[in-house]
Amino acid sequence: MVQVAASLTDPVVFMARTEGAKRWFRIRRDEPIVLPTDSWTYEDHALATAIAELRHIGEERDGAVRFEDDRIVADHAAIAALGVNAARQLGLPETVPYAFHADTRGVIGKDSFRLVGDWMEGGRLVTTRRNGAFLTAAGGTFRIPEPIFSALELCDSFEAGALDLPEHWAALARFRATLDPETSGDIAIEPSAADHVRMAAALQEARIYTAAAFSLSLRSGDEEFQFDPVLFDTATIDARRETGLEISERDGLLGVEQAGAFRSDPERGFRAFDRVKRTYVVGRGQYVLLDDDLASVLQVVRDKQEAPVEERKAFFANPKPAIREALGSKREANDDDPTTAMQIDESVETAMDGLFQETLEYADRAIGSGAWTKPELEFLPKVSNVWLPESFAVNLAGTWVNVTESSAPAERKKLQAAIDEGRASVEIDGKAVPATQQSIEDLERQVREREMPPESQPRPEPPSPTPSDKIVVKVHENFVEEDWSPATPPRHAPDGDGLPETVLTSPMVHQVEGIAWQIAAWRAGMPGILNADDQGLGKTFQTLAFLAWLRSVQRRGPGGRRLPILVVAPTGLLRTWEREAATHLASDTLGMLMPAYGSSLRHLKKGGLSGTDLTDGVGKLDFAAINADIAKGHGDRWWILTSYETLANYQHSFHALPFSVVIFDEIQKIKNVQTINANAARAVKADFRIGLTGTPIENHILDLWAIVDVLAPLRLGSMKQFAASYRTITKEAMTELHARLFRPIRTREARELPPLGLRRVKEDCIGDLPRKDYRLYPGEMPDIQAEVYEEAREKLRDGARGNALKLLHHIRGVSLHPRSPRAASADPDAYVGESARLKTALEILDSIHNDGERALIFIEDHEMQYFVAELLRARYGLREVRIINGQTPVARRQRNVEAFQHHLVKDEGFDVMVLGPKAAGVGLTLTAATHVIHLSRWWNPAVEEQCNDRIYRIGQSRDVTVHLPLAVHPARQNQSFDCVLNELMKRKMSLSRAIIWPPTQDDNDLGALLSGIDGTDAVDYPVVDDRDWQMFEYWVQDQAKNGKEWHASLTHRSMEGGADVMLEHRVRKDNWAIAQAKHTTSPVKLIGAQAVRQVVRARYEWGKPNPQLVVITNAFGFTEDAMELARKEDVRLVGRHQLCLWPHHILA
Repeated sequence: MVQVAASLTDPVVFMARTEGAKRWFRIRRDEPIVLPTDSWTYEDHALATAIAELRHIGEERDGAVRFEDDRIVADHAAIAALGVNAARQLGLPETVPYAFHADTRGVIGKDSFRLVGDWMEGGRLVTTRRNGAFLTAAGGTFRIPEPIFSALELCDSFEAGALDLPEHWAALARFRATLDPETSGDIAIEPSAADHVRMAAALQEARIYTAAAFSLSLRSGDEEFQFDPVLFDTATIDARRETGLEISERDGLLGVEQAGAFRSDPERGFRAFDRVKRTYVVGRGQYVLLDDDLASVLQVVRDKQEAPVEERKAFFANPKPAIREALGSKREANDDDPTTAMQIDESVETAMDGLFQETLEYADRAIGSGAWTKPELEFLPKVSNVWLPESFAVNLAGTWVNVTESSAPAERKKLQAAIDEGRASVEIDGKAVPATQQSIEDLERQVREREMPPESQPRPEPPSPTPSDKIVVKVHENFVEEDWSPATPPRHAPDGDGLPETVLTSPMVHQVEGIAWQIAAWRAGMPGILNADDQGLGKTFQTLAFLAWLRSVQRRGPGGRRLPILVVAPTGLLRTWEREAATHLASDTLGMLMPAYGSSLRHLKKGGLSGTDLTDGVGKLDFAAINADIAKGHGDRWWILTSYETLANYQHSFHALPFSVVIFDEIQKIKNVQTINANAARAVKADFRIGLTGTPIENHILDLWAIVDVLAPLRLGSMKQFAASYRTITKEAMTELHARLFRPIRTREARELPPLGLRRVKEDCIGDLPRKDYRLYPGEMPDIQAEVYEEAREKLRDGARGNALKLLHHIRGVSLHPRSPRAASADPDAYVGESARLKTALEILDSIHNDGERALIFIEDHEMQYFVAELLRARYGLREVRIINGQTPVARRQRNVEAFQHHLVKDEGFDVMVLGPKAAGVGLTLTAATHVIHLSRWWNPAVEEQCNDRIYRIGQSRDVTVHLPLAVHPARQNQSFDCVLNELMKRKMSLSRAIIWPPTQDDNDLGALLSGIDGTDAVDYPVVDDRDWQMFEYWVQDQAKNGKEWHASLTHRSMEGGADVMLEHRVRKDNWAIAQAKHTTSPVKLIGAQAVRQVVRARYEWGKPNPQLVVITNAFGFTEDAMELARKEDVRLVGRHQLCLWPHHILA
């Protein structure tokens, strides 16, 4: 039952009763009862997907949807945001059948100006009455969908008399943008709704650009030091970020002419107004609309443009503190609860990550160290574009054509001439292209993305630094020359390396070794160390145990000055440190905790001071109590816990305090030497430094130099020397680097010091650790997925230079599913059937469900997360399927983890959790699960392994399995995107297991993906068919050997026991595969179940632990009996057209 609101202020209430219930409520009672919401979807997957949409809307829009015990309450905006199918499943009225005509009336800037929306049918005005998201007319009551609902809300809320001219323009721009499917931003538009929208000519011709981020550009040759904002859109930023490519000013949102108007127009441009507007006119009928957060921070930019020159220099060198403060003020909550404060911090940092972009041009000038100085870092490798072809495709107003850099200017002139002459189209590359301003803008944009700035173009030179610029702590830098390294005399402490009684947890063997290594490094006088142990080996506990030992020896004798301890960690892990310390150490072992983050900063601020230390270089935090204890020789009474952002903002305050130890958890947060965070880390005065990370090289080889130089300056030489030594990534070079980090150090005085770093994997450290098995599931794309994939591949194959990244991401998305989850409400089962990966994932989950075990599913797309969560809740009758992604607040994240881990206390059977690979890849322990399913795969294998380590870590007592579904195009086979990416990931992972290896190499990786997708099939089928059964077995063995991942050998005929080829993994111990090879001279003949029974028998005959079983043949396929038995016994069947997948995409 749907209770439609009586007025706009009343919400819409969904309830279900047995009386007159839909087919999904099959409860027989004499009296109608209200059914709990948990039971609504158990037998109706279509309703489940509709409720998933509601849940997603509720997460995206705080307070829009509320789930109660027996009802769902939604506001009108949520109702409008639903897709047609979801609304129908929820029992809502049908979508309005009339055409919506958008127009304006009156004169803009006058009281008479109006935004108007009328309903038309057959050219006639329809008399209607609107109640929120519902419209009543003679034909009945209907639901108003987006974007029409938002447009009507704008019409109704617009009061011309209360607004000035700029705000009129802002309202008009928003009105136009709301109704344009290409520029509607966050508004989800149902395609059928967009078809009902008609705009007046003036509105239709308007062009709205939506900006969501910015960078700063220094004006060339400007002696007065002026800068301007460069605007970006979200899609470009996301595409660059996911591939690890740097963003450039060339990627800007506006064309050359529009950007010039925004930057410099004296009457309508950015500088023309003291107060930042939401909308600017950048051309005839062209506007740029600023996101709300962006407008707030650009006000800071606008104010700084008018500030004195020294203040302008300081802001340009490091704009983030001022931007962060503006965002924090906007989000400030009058609540002293630290959880709320952390949520605010998280919100600000998430916004900061997207708002301000450090472009290649900006990074060349600003090093984020306060004073305006230009770092001489020309030796840093630049991102090249050699992987993109010379001839490239551009999309001009919906038409794809090929152009070259030299032909682009001529094509632009042809378009402009056609517009001037009033012609409707012009021929380019043999195709009719619409002669519109849109086509010109598309051409300019995509050519600009291709071009590199001319080498002859003069770059503005930064001014020389002055004393007033020094708003951060100046530190020694080893970028170009070997500038500074600390002295390393041995430290003296009382004898004995045993742990004190204050350590409450008994360490495991490998942890005892790790603690002893830290103690030895401290005694040897080393300045710092890097614990790069695998995820889940207990780095935090080892560090806490060492700190407890250090506190013990300091209090017993000459163990160095008794100083406080500083722990720096990402915001999301601060509470984890508090819990871990409380769990493993006796109370006050480390001293009194002083939290220096969130709301606690208010209490630490010195009276009468505002802002951060970066404003004027004056310390704003009051550490008087700690300083007093240090003066008395009792500084060890304290330990401080803070975030990287707080350390950066208040670096003068922290620099004034000496510390006995500083710990940098997830130290890869400071891998970029040109950031304020990295500068602040270098500024900390600590006798001993410890860095913790499971990914010492997160992206590039220079990440490693950056974090090591914070811990042990010059251990790897200067940055310039390091970059030159490891410019070319080879196995020999990485082996040598591995030795420099993880083998004992021999000093000039012939002293042998402990290794700088510790790098161990779980398999080598924990003897009783359960098994971790990997399983690949290559599945053929259904017809619709294969069709959409091929369309995207053809566009990419044409060589879309400016759009190659976006098209590659599109192919990646299509490989998960060709359509949005919004299309699922009509028939969720059919929607699942359109995706090879989704179908496979549900088959895997069915098996896990039958065994009563638990799983984690990693999915990148938020909409897909909510769809899958609700689908699984309905499919398996679960009360809730929890989700953790980048939008999950810290408090809820912890509640979700604790609820899931409660299965270890009371096993309640099958359960599943959905997670985002980046947001949930670190800091979580979810050992109640024994299965991980990667429905989305990340580009970086290190990130994927971090996800796996949520369940495979200390505390896990059962075998775990990592499941990797692959979508295989029926014609492309091993050239399918999933297979090419899988091959790339395997190669990197095999190298990184043995030595330090960078997981991404930008152009090399992109080139491998692009060339792999466009490759050719490597199997010569006639040659395979001409072999006999014995030679076919040799072929199976040789293909496995050539892959260099497996040792492969043929079995002796007299003792094969159902196995023809035995395979042992070269790296993972006790990881076996058994293959039964079936050759036929008649490939059309299907292979029967006997082959499956033979390889199943081999599992027991050979006694190998949990081997992967395979039947491989040159026949076209298998009988139904064989396929059914294979599903039951977990046997991979490899037919003729999958031979090219052997073994890389068959064996994990």
